Amino acid sequence: MSRPASSTTSSQEHVSTLRQQSASSDRLWHCCPRLIHRAVVDSTNAYLSRLLRTDATVETWTTVVSDHQTAGRGRYTRSWVDTPQTALLFSTVVRATTEQLGWVSLLAGIAMARVLRDHRARVKWPNDVIVDNKKVAGILTEHIAHEGDEHTVVLGVGLNIDTVPAEAGPYAGAISLRGALTRDRLLTAFLTTYRALIEKADPNSNPVPQEWVAEYTELLVGVGQLTTIQLASGETISAIVDSVDDDGALRVRRGGTHMTITCGDVALASSEIVAANSRERA
Repeated sequence: MSRPASSTTSSQEHVSTLRQQSASSDRLWHCCPRLIHRAVVDSTNAYLSRLLRTDATVETWTTVVSDHQTAGRGRYTRSWVDTPQTALLFSTVVRATTEQLGWVSLLAGIAMARVLRDHRARVKWPNDVIVDNKKVAGILTEHIAHEGDEHTVVLGVGLNIDTVPAEAGPYAGAISLRGALTRDRLLTAFLTTYRALIEKADPNSNPVPQEWVAEYTELLVGVGQLTTIQLASGETISAIVDSVDDDGALRVRRGGTHMTITCGDVALASSEIVAANSRERA
């Protein structure tokens, strides 16, 4: 699923030379063929989407990272706000098969939860990372193009670090960096973990490994609990969360009926529910 490397970069960007700085950065270079750093962008997703539409040679895992977004985006045209030079803000190019499309965002949740294991991070379907009953990270995917069964997707991640923007609302949180952890090392760990996860799949014999389903369900906030869900139609229902299926859809129970939800918003569970699901993974 790779693409030929581009030989040029815009005069407004610089390609990181992190490879020469540390072993961690060397791993980043190997899993990220082109790393573009911009001090300020409208949105890393928008920047990378424009690049993909104007440059057919952009490789898988090409990544844009910024210190601040002036027009950060979330799902359903919502905005994502950040405090300049504190949050980890980046987007990367993912190429996936049709069967894997529903997992592009969910695998990002698994990868970030692994990276933030010491914070006892959980996931809220389909695109949030939760620590201490607060949303510390959001994930946004945008489908760009497809050729046959191969889809090009921009995967964007915003992680609040140390500071919660005042405009972010009462359910937003932030992690604190511990020990020698830095934004660069977080980015390296995430991309390395994400790439290892998606490369477990075999497009022909095992496009959606059951390990994905099991790990996401284990990390999922609210399993076995009554939760409020707003459907894509606008209807709000209460249902008990069960798991996710092979397509990455949410499986719930409502009364005696089993439902599969492919698009919607799950309310952040109460502190009691999150506590019940916040046990540290073995």
